[in-house]
Amino acid sequence: GLYYDELTAIVRRYVSLRYAIPAEQQTSRELLAATRAHGDFPQDESERVQTLLRLADLVKFAKAEPTRAGCDANLAEARGFVERTRPLRGEEAKP
Repeated sequence: GLYYDELTAIVRRYVSLRYAIPAEQQTSRELLAATRAHGDFPQDESERVQTLLRLADLVKFAKAEPTRAGCDANLAEARGFVERTRPLRGEEAKP
């Protein structure tokens, strides 16, 4: 669970800073609703974040045990999310 706590904390912090969504104080459901309502948040990325948050919730609350390969894949997905949505050079984060 600690791995997914840390991984989702990083994603939530990034979303909070990049899109001015209070992701660190929201439940997974609230965060997903906020990403869908946010005009600048790419909708295909919302689906990817949803998948990560659901898995993290299963690990934290239902005691699911992900495989090492699953953990590696989710880390790569989180990193890819940041890379795909980061501000371009000269562009500032959206307040």
